[in-house]
Amino acid sequence: MHMVAANLCVWVSYLIKETLEELGEIAFRQSAYLSVLNNSAATITKVTIDELQEAIENYYLYHPACFEKMVLIKVSQQLSPFLFPCIIEYSLIVSGIIFIMWKNVGQGSPIDEGTEVQTRGTGLSGGLRVDCEHATAGLFIGLIVFVLTLINLIIFFIMINEKDYRENAVVASHAFEIVAYLVDLVCIVMSLRCVQQLRFADEEGELDTLLLFIAQLGVFMYAVFSLIASHQQFHNIDAIVIFITNVTKMIQASLQTVFILDGSRRYSDIDDEACKQKPGRQIVTYLIVSNFSLWALSTFSAQKVEANTIQLEFYGLYTWTIITHICTPLSIFYRFHSTVCLFEIWKRAYKPKKA
Repeated sequence: MHMVAANLCVWVSYLIKETLEELGEIAFRQSAYLSVLNNSAATITKVTIDELQEAIENYYLYHPACFEKMVLIKVSQQLSPFLFPCIIEYSLIVSGIIFIMWKNVGQGSPIDEGTEVQTRGTGLSGGLRVDCEHATAGLFIGLIVFVLTLINLIIFFIMINEKDYRENAVVASHAFEIVAYLVDLVCIVMSLRCVQQLRFADEEGELDTLLLFIAQLGVFMYAVFSLIASHQQFHNIDAIVIFITNVTKMIQASLQTVFILDGSRRYSDIDDEACKQKPGRQIVTYLIVSNFSLWALSTFSAQKVEANTIQLEFYGLYTWTIITHICTPLSIFYRFHSTVCLFEIWKRAYKPKKA
């Protein structure tokens, strides 16, 4: 339990550290804005502050003594939004694994001396064999979705930096998410019907269930906060799109968790017709790639937090920054862990074995 607590403390410490750094940067920009504003009667825009910051960076850039330090700091700051969720994911996974180990210590019957214990694994001599039957169509469509996700990210990063197109960038990004969630919803419903042909084993994956529920809590928290903010400004097109996005996200995440919990307990009997037909495997393949695409979308559009003007206006800059630093890493982890769980279903549920 000490190791569980230690990893949770790492999670909380990095959460506080990143939040304080973000709030410090916001405070610095605001103080710089007020300082320049007090020294001049003209109206100062965000461009002026950006130019001031660029001038400071150029000063350090052309002084050799400060160059190396400045480069390292800048690289660290640019990578921080992407690496911060990875630390959260690692801490959660390790905490979950150690907790399950602690829970199962002393359980089961002891092994007598002299009893030969069988180990299961794929040695280098045996190689690794993956059955990709009834999966090519789902993989092909999933790759198309992944390419469209990359295109959406590229367009978003280009448009979000242009003041005139910022609102269009946010609406287009949320519209893509809505379509992705709706397509996933249809696929999940179809998968739930298909896997009913497989046999059900009353086995519980404690670790996967625990991590799924913790990660889904972050998805729900972010969606609920966004729904509250958007509901208060329903006259705005941005608010309507954000509201629809988060409703579909919650429904999709809920049904997907139900499917993962059910599918992880399914298996094929070697004598069943379903063992040959592999019902729903194409759809599961698509869901694997789709969740990976949503993971990439959530990870690399981290700066979209600043573009969510609806939430910023409702909660304020400081409060919304704290909310996103708590919820966003868990939402990213949910997509990552769902991808892993769906792959386990794809690999194990359709593998023939005796009942």
